[in-house]
Amino acid sequence: MTDFSWTQDRDKCCELFSRYTALRKATQTFMSERFYKKISAKDMESAADRLEIDTHGKAFVFDSENDMTIMFDYALFLNDANGGPVVQRESPKLAKGADAATRELLYVFSNYRYTWLIPINAVPGIGVRCLDLLLGEDVFVVDRGMGSYMRMDGHVTMTGLLPVGDCFMTTGAALPYHGTNADMLPMLDAVGASPHTPITLTVPQRADFAAWSIVTARALGEMDRIRYA
Repeated sequence: MTDFSWTQDRDKCCELFSRYTALRKATQTFMSERFYKKISAKDMESAADRLEIDTHGKAFVFDSENDMTIMFDYALFLNDANGGPVVQRESPKLAKGADAATRELLYVFSNYRYTWLIPINAVPGIGVRCLDLLLGEDVFVVDRGMGSYMRMDGHVTMTGLLPVGDCFMTTGAALPYHGTNADMLPMLDAVGASPHTPITLTVPQRADFAAWSIVTARALGEMDRIRYA
């Protein structure tokens, strides 16, 4: 079992948050400069199809900013069409001759996971301890805002995670889902994944699982409660 006693040590929390702040800025800059420009029209079209989002033709006119954010995030990290997710396709090229800072960022991106979280308790100003339903264990998500908008009532948050040392940070949109962890089981069955934790998904399984999760949440109107990393 992971030891979370460090969350009671303010100095350690501040050190972690400083590391998180620097890493979030670096990852966002890197994605903007290296990955976003590699998202093709085909990537967007296939993401829209998977997520059942109407883009009103190839002009990509979205009904909401939320739809656009969800689609970009899916194309970057999850879409297994067109040779795989953009981050997975482009990372080997960027790794050639890369400096230490770039290699560290590529390592972070290579360990992206999509999962369902149930918040347990917040550490004010730092983040939230959550049960990761795919891992089957508690994780700590560093995000100052999450403690204010994640309800500690057993409801699920669907999101992508990137590692920050032994902790994690969200990337893209954190999508609330007012269902229960039991709702995840038929989705796992549909993609051919074992329900026994820790659950490891292949790239195609992860794409299907995330798409099914997002489509289900959108159908229930959860997009209106979306939050951003």
